[in-house]
Amino acid sequence: MNTKRILVVDDMIDVRRTAAGMLRDAGHSVEMCGSAAEALSHLRKEYFDVVLLDIRLDDSDDQDISGLNLATEISNLWPKTSIIILTAFATVNMVEQALKPDRAGRQIAVSFLEKTDMGELPRFIENLP
Repeated sequence: MNTKRILVVDDMIDVRRTAAGMLRDAGHSVEMCGSAAEALSHLRKEYFDVVLLDIRLDDSDDQDISGLNLATEISNLWPKTSIIILTAFATVNMVEQALKPDRAGRQIAVSFLEKTDMGELPRFIENLP
């Protein structure tokens, strides 16, 4: 098994706890954050192999895409960190935005995972490079 350092970023505590619990049970080292600011604070201090990131970090705003904005910042800070977008509200535009290569040829996210498929998360993480 390839143990990874993982940061779970979601504004909903139950989602964070569920994801973190599954990943810890699979042997990974996991930290959790509830906001973009908290996540950036962690990421400025330490490296994570994987960031599991909700697109909408403010569920009260249907138009919120702060997670995608955070993904861009993470990609700039740590280009080798694998970012997985975890969402219940993905649109085609969001998927395209996250998976489209930037000017340097890097994708912001390596993949998307629907929250309804969170049971697949440990296997999903294991299959990352």
